[in-house]
Amino acid sequence: MPAEHIRVAVVGLGVAGLAATKNLLEAGLQVTAFERNEYVGGLWKFNDSPDQLSVLKSTHPNGSKHFLAYSDFPLPADTPTYPSASVIHEWLNDYAKYFDLADHFRLGTTISRIDQVDHKFELHWSKGTEEHRERFDRVLITTGPFQRPRWPSIDGLDSSHPKVLHGHAYKTPEPFRGKSVVVLGSGNSACDICTELIGVAGKVYVSVRSGNRIFKVTEPPIDRIFTRRLFYKGGSVENTEYESQARATAAAGMDAAFKKHWPDYDLESLRMLPAPSNVHSIPGLNPHFIPALASGEITPIAGVKSIVPGKIITAEDVEISCDYVICATGGTFDYSILSPSIDPTNSKTSAWDECPRAEGLKIPRLYQGIFHPDVPGLAFIGPYESPSLANPADYDLMSSAIAQIWAENHSLPSKDDMAAWCDKCYEYQLKLVAEHKLPRPRLWKSELERWLNNAAGNGMNEAFANPDSALHQTDPELWDLCMDGVPNPYVYRLLPGREGARKAWPGARDAIFWANGQGTPPVI
Repeated sequence: MPAEHIRVAVVGLGVAGLAATKNLLEAGLQVTAFERNEYVGGLWKFNDSPDQLSVLKSTHPNGSKHFLAYSDFPLPADTPTYPSASVIHEWLNDYAKYFDLADHFRLGTTISRIDQVDHKFELHWSKGTEEHRERFDRVLITTGPFQRPRWPSIDGLDSSHPKVLHGHAYKTPEPFRGKSVVVLGSGNSACDICTELIGVAGKVYVSVRSGNRIFKVTEPPIDRIFTRRLFYKGGSVENTEYESQARATAAAGMDAAFKKHWPDYDLESLRMLPAPSNVHSIPGLNPHFIPALASGEITPIAGVKSIVPGKIITAEDVEISCDYVICATGGTFDYSILSPSIDPTNSKTSAWDECPRAEGLKIPRLYQGIFHPDVPGLAFIGPYESPSLANPADYDLMSSAIAQIWAENHSLPSKDDMAAWCDKCYEYQLKLVAEHKLPRPRLWKSELERWLNNAAGNGMNEAFANPDSALHQTDPELWDLCMDGVPNPYVYRLLPGREGARKAWPGARDAIFWANGQGTPPVI
């Protein structure tokens, strides 16, 4: 079927959905994008509803401005190195305006169910009191990786109790004024909540079951170390007998960097170390959290073993009286709008389900973490970890690959080959969770990026995986910056790539030099 006749529904208009809408349109497909809110940008706009995940007013992203950009749309030149959530949200709106996407949006629409009917997908959606059913040839779900609250397994935990809430429901510190609060978790959300509660709550505890590396804002940014050369080096041991050893070595390196960041503090006594490997934990960025632990403004305690009325009992059998418990324990992808026949988590995963460390996380059967192998035309962005920590760039690349496949410029493997890949992926998740709890399912990152580059047709594999490439020979300065310079996504739009592939961006070369402190910002 010609691309212009293929109707695609994109569900969700956050970072992934916006990039997907633009890239699918760029490939010539018909696109309708659904969003439950009356705005785009997803969680990057503060929303005071306790039922909806959003940033807090104090939230800053983990990455710096070049690390977080789309491949053909940098943040404005005057953006601080670490922009605020409101700046990110404004930039996402600018992206939608610049690429003229609004005519394809249906804002304020709620999708209650997606069925497969006669080889098409039927969406049940409503706006106000109006209810509709509409059929599409393809569906891409981009509703975010953490939409459904993930509750810890703790004796006596009652999620319906008014004094027990999930981190998703926390919006401001004011309801906790003068109260004693225990926050469970040591990730970004837990750090943000704890630091917001300082000076408002009567007492703030943070329950740390396993440590985490929380860095401070630095110049140059901490993400400067994640070069393409380092990415390739790490990829060389993925899915080999040396992978576990490499993870341990990487964790030791992260620990050393963490200690160097905070030389005046005993991170072990603050319960931040030891920490799991970077496979099993996501490093955070918060300049206030570690000093507040050291000063006593936040009191670190062991993991919570049980909860009884008015108190918690730690794994060290210490009883602590508290008024509120906030479970800042993350979230999972929400598959609830899918009918059972097309839900990728409905396959048998008994070995996973029996693992105590699973803690509500589901393992969807998705080829490359994206495509349903048994339901052609159904794809997802978000259930699995993406190639890097830079979600806008990763989601941009993923949706470019999806667009090329649905426009029939690139093909998926056979159903049997995809099934075999999914089996291997499932065994990998079992191996990882045997070591420690996973924030979300994980893939072999370098292998995934190579596959996405090939599907998108962007020429990356040919240009950078081979030191004898034409680009290295003709433009060694640019090649060196791409391999060892400031990590940025503009490289994905640098080369013309395969005929009919995703569009290159004429400003990419200038943007790469600009990100490395050379030249002027590219013209948008």
